[in-house]
Amino acid sequence: MESAKVPVKLVKVTRVLGRTGSRGGVTQVRVEFMDDTTRSIIRNVKGPGMNMEKRTLGWVLHKVLDADYSLVREDDILCLLESEREARRLR
Repeated sequence: MESAKVPVKLVKVTRVLGRTGSRGGVTQVRVEFMDDTTRSIIRNVKGPGMNMEKRTLGWVLHKVLDADYSLVREDDILCLLESEREARRLR
């Protein structure tokens, strides 16, 4: 059985807007598409982003497995499986 190929979009975090979710485990961010820098949307993201310039694969795997590490920071690169949905703004 072949796995379905899903097109993904790479985006760069331009601004961290705040924490959301019942326990604050989700971060709301403004992201800019890397293939179209004129387009940006607001998304809710969970888990660490990856700044590929400063991090090694071993470090990334260690932090992904660490349950307490859920920071998303400006200039992190995220991979979106779905790029048409936009989050509602935090109040």
